[in-house]
Amino acid sequence: TRLAFALISVHGKYPLLREAEVRAWAVEQLVLCTNASAGVDTDDGLETASNIPSDWLRDLFTACLSNAGSYVERLYTRASPFPSQESLSVASIVSAEASPIENNDVYQPQEERNRIKSALSSSPESGGLDFDLMIPALLLLQRRSVKWSEDAIFSTQSILNELCDLAGRYSPYESAFAFDSATVTRLCAISENVQAAANLIGGRNGFVLKCADVLMTCVGMTMDKAENYLLTGEVNVGPPRQIHISDAVAESSFIPTNGHHQLLSLIEEHVLIVKTYGEFETKHIRGGVNPVFAARVCLRAWLCLMRHDSPSSGPWLVSWLRDKLGIADDENGKSKKRLPCAALCRALLWPDDSDSVDGFNRTGSPLLAELLGFEPKFWIQLAQACCGLIEAIPPSIAERVMDGSHGTVVKGLTTNVIFSVN
Repeated sequence: TRLAFALISVHGKYPLLREAEVRAWAVEQLVLCTNASAGVDTDDGLETASNIPSDWLRDLFTACLSNAGSYVERLYTRASPFPSQESLSVASIVSAEASPIENNDVYQPQEERNRIKSALSSSPESGGLDFDLMIPALLLLQRRSVKWSEDAIFSTQSILNELCDLAGRYSPYESAFAFDSATVTRLCAISENVQAAANLIGGRNGFVLKCADVLMTCVGMTMDKAENYLLTGEVNVGPPRQIHISDAVAESSFIPTNGHHQLLSLIEEHVLIVKTYGEFETKHIRGGVNPVFAARVCLRAWLCLMRHDSPSSGPWLVSWLRDKLGIADDENGKSKKRLPCAALCRALLWPDDSDSVDGFNRTGSPLLAELLGFEPKFWIQLAQACCGLIEAIPPSIAERVMDGSHGTVVKGLTTNVIFSVN
């Protein structure tokens, strides 16, 4: 009875959900239900809360959208054709194994994300989205493998990801209720929904979680091992991969999996769209991710997938990067995206800070470009495309370049690195 009472509609709005007492009760029931579904010990009210119907969770989510003045209809219509949501949506990445995608073309989820965020946008005087109700409701639906709506074109996980991303960002409009981020983050954790938690946390830590989720899903790594590998590279991924003539044939037969598509999406979002020098300095940007760090983490994750079950994915990735950067195979390194080239150059051709002394590799560990099996011609073209950019070299060397204390030794540093490993 109280469940139905909380969702009484008046002229398309649900005023009781804006009442502090009713809202507090609904939040409590969602927390208890999430605890019950995860097997966490709780206090009184467990039996009632654990029986919350999925239909009520659906209605609660749409009721919150209506109260916020969101464009709910945009979640049911599609302006342009998309690949199959069941095979390509972010939700499918949660499956036990990464399943092959039939189309060799890379799926671009950015349009999907933009449409979801557009639909979730709230009107200025509505009081905003009630994340404390909406996120737990979707977490429960996703855990039950229930669609948030039978007629919707976007998956529950896709909407949950964008909702968590919005919850962690600044809103220009005043919210009717303060967001309890600590409790919701805990609910994401006990629900074992890494993607939701990653989007809620955001920034560098959230980015690492997104890549770690790919390795956990596709390779079977534990969370601790995946995070350690992505941050340090200290996992035995085998010796440097040798480039063979047959790679051209292997490239044409490689089919990206859901895990590969997730990494490609992250590379596009955090590396390939870099347009300003300030994006390389993220210390003062809330939730910012340094493009060099993003490139290195994504490429390490790609390497792990390559060693696991897709050895021919290296040449394929080179072709994809050429296309995105506009670097022709038969020309010198020229690209309009010089800053993305600089970020990739740093990640591929220079050692990580932990493996370097004064910017040079002193530990003897192979560079990412070697491990991935990228052809030397692409290394050179990449270096040429960002020639003259200080962002293409490590900070320790960049500082000496700026004060002029390194003399002519700095000239051609990246080129020297390329030829020193061949």
